[in-house]
This record gives sequence, structure tokens and C-alpha cells, in this order.
Amino acid sequence: MTRLFAVRLAFFLSGVAGLVYEVLWSRYLGLFVGHGAYAQVLVLAVYLGGMAVGALAVADLSRRLAEPLRWYAGAEGLLALSGVAFHVLFVQVTALSYDVLFPAVGSAAWVGALRWGLAGALILPQSIVLGATFPLMAAGLVRRDAGRPGGGVALAYLLNTVGGAAGVLLAGFWLIGWLGLPGTSAAAAVLNLAAATLVFASHGPAARSGAGGTGGEHADPTARAAADGRGSGGFSGATQPGLPAVLLTVALLTAVASFAYEIGWIRMLSLVLGSATHAFEIMLSAFILGIALGAWAIRRRSDASPDPVRLLGRVQLLMGLAALLSLPVYLASFDVMAWMIQTLPGREGGYAAFNVGRYGLSLAVMLPATALAGMTLPLIAGTLMRAGHGERTIGRVYAFSTFGSVLGVGVAGLFALPLLGLEGLVAAGAALDVALGIWLLERSGRWSGAGARAAVASSAAAVALFVGVTALVDFNPAVVTRGVFRRGQVGGDEEWLSLYYQDGRTATVSAHVGTSDGVIVLATNGKPDASVGPRWIMDRRDTLPVLPIPQGRDYTTQVLAPAITLAHRPAARSVANVGHGSGITTTSLLTSPAVERLVTIEIEPLMVEASLVFWPANRAAFEDPRVSYAFDDARSYFSYRRERFDLLFAEPSNPWVRGTAGLFTREFYERVADAMAEGGVLGQWVQIYELDDDLFLSVLMAMDGVFPAWRAYLVGDADVVIVATTADTLPEPDWSVVATEGFRERTTGAPPFLPQHMEALLLFESRTLRPVLDRGVRVNSDFDPVLDLGSERTRFDQDAAAGAYSFAISRVDLGRHLAGRRLDGHGYAIPPAYGLASALLFERGNWLRGAVEAGGGIAPEEFPEWEEELIHLQTFFLLTASSVQLGRWETWASGFVRAESALHWGTTGWVDPTFYRNVYDFLDRGEAPVEARATVDLMHGYALGDWPRVAAAADELVRRVALGGRWVPPDLLMDVAVLAYLETGRGADAVDAIDRLSERTGRRAEHLRTRLLRALAEAAGAGA
Repeated sequence: MTRLFAVRLAFFLSGVAGLVYEVLWSRYLGLFVGHGAYAQVLVLAVYLGGMAVGALAVADLSRRLAEPLRWYAGAEGLLALSGVAFHVLFVQVTALSYDVLFPAVGSAAWVGALRWGLAGALILPQSIVLGATFPLMAAGLVRRDAGRPGGGVALAYLLNTVGGAAGVLLAGFWLIGWLGLPGTSAAAAVLNLAAATLVFASHGPAARSGAGGTGGEHADPTARAAADGRGSGGFSGATQPGLPAVLLTVALLTAVASFAYEIGWIRMLSLVLGSATHAFEIMLSAFILGIALGAWAIRRRSDASPDPVRLLGRVQLLMGLAALLSLPVYLASFDVMAWMIQTLPGREGGYAAFNVGRYGLSLAVMLPATALAGMTLPLIAGTLMRAGHGERTIGRVYAFSTFGSVLGVGVAGLFALPLLGLEGLVAAGAALDVALGIWLLERSGRWSGAGARAAVASSAAAVALFVGVTALVDFNPAVVTRGVFRRGQVGGDEEWLSLYYQDGRTATVSAHVGTSDGVIVLATNGKPDASVGPRWIMDRRDTLPVLPIPQGRDYTTQVLAPAITLAHRPAARSVANVGHGSGITTTSLLTSPAVERLVTIEIEPLMVEASLVFWPANRAAFEDPRVSYAFDDARSYFSYRRERFDLLFAEPSNPWVRGTAGLFTREFYERVADAMAEGGVLGQWVQIYELDDDLFLSVLMAMDGVFPAWRAYLVGDADVVIVATTADTLPEPDWSVVATEGFRERTTGAPPFLPQHMEALLLFESRTLRPVLDRGVRVNSDFDPVLDLGSERTRFDQDAAAGAYSFAISRVDLGRHLAGRRLDGHGYAIPPAYGLASALLFERGNWLRGAVEAGGGIAPEEFPEWEEELIHLQTFFLLTASSVQLGRWETWASGFVRAESALHWGTTGWVDPTFYRNVYDFLDRGEAPVEARATVDLMHGYALGDWPRVAAAADELVRRVALGGRWVPPDLLMDVAVLAYLETGRGADAVDAIDRLSERTGRRAEHLRTRLLRALAEAAGAGA
């Protein structure tokens, strides 16, 4: 390995490590300040500000150093030490803050200031050291060819930024998932150490880059090169006294514009690519790659130009125009994303292609302008060094550029974006770059005596282009907030009517109403977070026909999830609601007359403002005097308020949304537990329709480590609420909470929610899944973000936690069986909502039994499809009334299983004696084969809990069904057979049944239901 190659490799590794740290710090500080968007602004500001301080500090020092690369290696060593120590320091500082400092301060404003100050202080020292590395490394490269200083700076910039672009992807897509946050920080430290070692090894005393002196101008050959003509000095304007001031001003202001672009583009692209963590990392990497390519493109031209100031002016002018033209390119990207979503999911390699496509879209929007931005720093630094200003120019230019970046991040993220909106922010940055370009062209002409015609012509062309582009570009809310990254659809005004649109500091918040169905949707960054149908925003719903709540809407979840939580603590007086959403959750909690105080903790004020579109459905959330709002991070709020709540309810957005998965971690639940009064309960809303069973289990494992007892209930199409307590046992629910006047008012127009409906919603409880959780499920935690890393993939693949959902729709109720709970049949009561599958199937069985007893019937008007099931039952009864069996017994057995399941669905430990008496009579008359009788014995024995009889029937059926027999559906047989073998002490046979039938069931190996049965069977087999 040559010395030069070793140095270049070190600079590349340094860039990788630097951006790994940035990605890590965004995650760490997001946990502390409470939102990914805030953390992004904070990390960028402190990261860049610290780098500016570091660069300025070494600007004058480097020219007096004989070997700046050895000092660079020392800085890398310091960074390695900080990388190893950072996690421990973060944990100690945050624990001290939550437990001591925040409670002592007590004021929300002061706690916020302290939190931000501490977060910044955690990364400021490392950022200063990082800032010192670039001037030192660039000085080392420049001294190798003092006659081409611009090329040396460009090469250093290129290597460092290419490494940074790779580092973002390396951290986000691989290291964090493999090593967790602490391990990734240590891995970055190893990269720092490798860079330091490479430079030390290649730059011993015999390989000094300087001329052998120890300081002074002797160590800065660039100034002497310019003075004696070996450089490219003598260009137009080189001797002008105002040159440094002009170029440093340009370095500052163009960085302001560039980071205005970054803030604007990242928010814009989140509406196309999705606001998930990996999407952010892709955007950031693409932005940095563009800068690197610009440095590569200018590396030779920088030193060869006879008029670099004019060249810089042209670059600035083109950069502004390219940024402006990124707006129509951005709008075209929606159609490309729609095509990818419609084409790639379900294909082999689809997710990888999707990420490559997202990277390509990011480059299409950002590359032209970012490549031009990457040219500016090498051009400015090289120009000043050619004019004889020496090596200190590198640090000064880098410092001014990074100071401008800090200013751009702060102004754009906190002020300009909410004020100007996305389109206005990018256009403002473009106007600034164009103005700088025109100024440089004019200044260059004055210095060279060429006149100002180029500046005047450029001004006229720029104005024309601005007018044309801004007139043609339309950021139609119906398109940009459609959420194309989920459904692959690009909407328009003919489908949606926009009700609200605002670019906030943390998110773009929008609301619209469907022109065909009247459904109002509230969304953040294009991702729907709440929806309400038209019936719930009417003042007089009692004039409407009584109908079950439609499927595919959020209203059931928003009303039921808090009500079920309340049922476990009906006397709750103090309530905390984490996340405002539509405000309907708050109104549901307020239906309890016992509640005296309810505080909603929401980090984005625009969410509360936008939720007014749901008025009057959420009227109580704004008018009830018991309600107050805290716009803060929940962890911070709980720490400094030190208030204890009887009930807490958390309704975060989907876990794949950047920053949201932090509300499903063990550390978050520990903070929540600290805020719970004795005997208090937590209600946690979890969306299982874009997760898989593994990710869902990671959340359960996080809760289980904090809360000894919990239960899960179905509350929507594929929404679950988990009710947990810090007590040893969770109280049985008091379903009278859904019979109160307030709750009935909230659900007027829907059939009443009755205790039998509510009881049917139970899925499982902590003791049910204990065998799975005890087998080493990966815990979702702050520092091992399993959920955040995996949920974006499951969203793309359109996965669902099928095993968890099977507890709601299976004939075999594993949850109740393993918990020893019985559920008898009831008289039919119309289900209050279409999406509550377990309650719906339970009531279908109740209705069918009533219809059979009555000799027939017509299906309820709301559920006409039930008529088909009744016809099947009647046909089956006619066949069993016959004296002989017509057709194949295997076909009869399949019909029996369907009839039995429909009549008994949802019940546990209960049978319809008339049904089974008729079936057994028919078996006797028809001299049924052993397989048919075994099928009946299997289902009858399961319903009665007669396990020896079930086990004997399973012995007959498992082998036959495993070989392709159709007597019993394989998944149903496996569930019942394994339970029977376990109950009769035959663990080895239970394992064998799973092995034989698993492939036939069609379930994946990680299916929760199969995993639970296998865990039980293997434990029983080991015990035997």
C-alpha cells in the first residue's frame, strides 16, 4: 500500500465514521428531545456548528505545523475514544436528567431549554474535533502538490463526502440492526482508529509532508507557491483586497441556501418516499453523494481557470436555477413512486429494488444542485490559496461554510419552512444562490474590466425562469399528501377536497375529505393518522338509521381502545393521553364521570389545530374543562411533572414512521410505569396491519419486561389495544363503561356495545404467550430499535401480524383455552361494527343457532352474506337426517367442520347439544368410517374439554391429513391435536403433530400461533 493510498483510504474511512456518528446521534438525541425532526435540526446545528468551531480553531494552526496529517491522526484517535464512551455517557446524562434535573427545574420551558442544551453538549466536543479533521487532512494533501491547491482541497472533500454517503447507508441499513446503537458507535470508533493508524503508519519521520521545518511559513508551501509562480496565481482579481471578504461571504451564504434545500427536500421527499427512518437515510446519503460528485468534477478545473471568481459565479447561478428546477422534477417523482408501489411488492428482490429506486428519485431531485454545491468549497479555498492567502484559507472557508450551514438549518427548519412552505423555502434558497452568482459575475467583471453585461443578462434570464417555474409548479395538497408510498395512487381534486394544509416544524400536516364517501382524513407527511366518517360529524346522529360502524375506518379503534382501557380502571380520576390524533380518544375517555383531569401530551401543535376538521365529533376534547394540553415529549413531561396517573393511554402513529417506534420501547414503558399511580393501567394502541409477528412480539416483550400482567383486545380491522398494569394481576374489565350515557352518545347511530361484544374482543393475555416470550424474543428497545428497523420493510411487503390476528378469527380460541376462560353462547345481538371480526363471528354463531331453532330465517339486513352460511347449515341438517350417506364421507366431514365451526365460533367450553346429538345419530345410522367419527369426536371433545377423546381422534387423523386427506383443515387439526396431546401428557406426540402438519397449514415458521404451540409442545416433551 503506497503512502498516498493509505492517506486517501484514511480520509474515506473518516468520512464513513463521521456520518455514522451523525445517524447515531440523530437516533440518540431523538430519544431525548422527543421527535426525529427536532433531533435532525439539533444534530445538524450542533454537528455543523461544532465543526465550524473546530475548523476555525485550526485554520491558523495548520500552516505552522510541519506535519498536519499527524495532528489529523491524533484527532481521529480522540474521536475513537469518544465513540467508545458515548453510549455510557448518554445513558448517565439522560438518567440524571429524568431522575434529578428535570424534577428539580419543574417548569416546561426551562426543562425544554435544559433538555436541548444537554443534548447539544453531548455531541459538541466530538463535533469540534470532527471540524478540525478536514482542514488538517486537506492541508496534508495540498502540500503534496502546492501548485494545485484547489485540486488538493477537492480531493480531500471528495474522499470525505463519498465516505459520508456510504456511512449513512452502512449505519442505517446494516450496523444498527446488527450491533444496536452502542455497538454501532463502537464500530465507528474502530473506523476512526483505523484512519489514525493508516496515517501514523504512512507518515513517520521519513515521510514528512512538509519541507522539514517545524513551523512558520516554511510549513505552508502554498503561500510560497503562489508567490513564486508555481501555483496558478495571477488570475483576474487575485490581487484585489476585497477578495477574501467576498469569497468568505459567498461560502457562508451559499451554505445557508444549501441547507435550506436539504431541509426542504427531505420534507418534500418524505411525502413521496415515506417518512420512515430508512427513507431519511436514503435522502441524506443522496444529498451527500451529490456534493462528493461535485468535488470530483471540479478537482482539475479549480486550478486551471484563468478567472475562478467568474467560474464560481456561474456555478452559483446554475446551482440556484437547478434547485428551482428540482420542483417540477419532484412533482414528477410521484408517478414514478406510484409505479414502484404497484409493481415491486411481492417480487423477489422487490424491497432492494424499491430502495434503489428511492435512492434514484432522491438523486433525480437533488443531484444537479448538490453537485454544483460540492464545487463551491474547493473553488473558494483554491482561489484564495492561489491568491497567496495560505493554508489557513482551508480552515476559514470550511468554518464559514459550516457556520452558514448552521444558520441555514436553524432558519429553514424552525422559521422559514412554517412561514414559506416547502415550495417557498426551496425557491428562497434558489433566489439566494442566484443572487450570489450575479454578484460574483458583476464583481469579476469589475476586477477584470470586462463590464457587467454577463451579470445583467444572467439576471434577466434568472427572473424569467423563476416566473416560469413558479407559475407552472403546483403543490396540490390532494397530490402531495396522498401518501403515494403506501397505496401507489396519485390523487387529485376530483377525489379529495383539501380541508387543511400546513408545513409545520416537525411534519407536514394535512386534512382532506373524500368527494365520494365523505370520509375526513387527518395525515402527517402524507400518512393518514385518523379518519372519521360523515355520520360522526353530524350534530344529530339520532336521526340516522342504526347501522354498524363501517369497516376500514378508525372510529371504532379511537372509541373502543380507550374504553377498554377504562374498563380495567373505571374509577380512574387522573388520565394522561399520549398523542392527540383526531381528539376522539380524548372524548371517549371523558365519557367516564369519574375522570377529574385529563392531559393530552402532543409534540406537534398543528395536529391539534388540524383536528378541528372533525368537529363536532371531538367537541369535548376542546370544550370540556377537565382537559388540558401539554406540547412536549412524553418522557420529559412525566419526569418533571412527577404527577401520578390512574390511567395512561398511548396512541402513537404507525411504528414505521420515523421516531414513532420510540414509543414502543422498554425504556419508554419504564418511564410510563414511573408515572402510574398504584394500581394504574396503561392502554397501548398497536397497529398490526403493517407488522409481522416478530415485530409485534418485540413490542410485547418490551411491555412484558415492565408490566407483570397485560391483556390484548381487538379494537378495529387490524388494531389491537394492550392493557397493562404494574400490579401483579390485571383486574377483570367492568364493561359498564360502554353503557354510560356519555359512551352511548359517542356511538349514537351504531348498535349498542354490549358486554358480550366486548368480551369477544379478548385475544390473549400475558400468561398465554409466556412460553413464546420466555424463549428469547428480541426486545424492542431504545438502543436496539428492532421495530423501527423492521417495520418499514413489513409495510412495503404489505405484511400483517397474521399469527396475532388469528386469535381473533380462529375456531380454536387458544387465548381463552390457555388462560382457562370460558365463553358460552348468547342470544343474538347485532354487532356494533363491521371491522370487529371476533365479535362479528361470535354473533354470527348466535344468530345461526337461533335461526336453526326457529326452523329457518332471513339473514340480518346488515349481514346478507350470513344467509349463505345458514343455507349450508340447513343443507347439512337435511343430509344428516337421511338414513344413508350420499357421496364421499370425506366431503361430509368437511361440511360437518364448517357447520360446527359456524355454530360454535367464539365459544369456549360450550356446545350445542342438539346439533351433536343429530350428528352422532347419523354416524350410527350410516355406519361411518373411523375417520368421519374421529372428525366429530375431535371437534366435540375440544368443545367439551374431553381431551382423551380428542387425542384418540387426533391419532386417527394426523397421519391421514398430513398425507393429503381432507377430513379436517390442517391448521384446525394441528391446533386441536396439539392441545389434546399436551392435556394428556403426550408432549412428544404434540411435537410430531406440528412437524407433520406445519407444511400443510400454509403458515410460515414464524407464525405466532405455530410458535406458541411448538413452544408448549417442546417444553412438555422436555419435561416428560
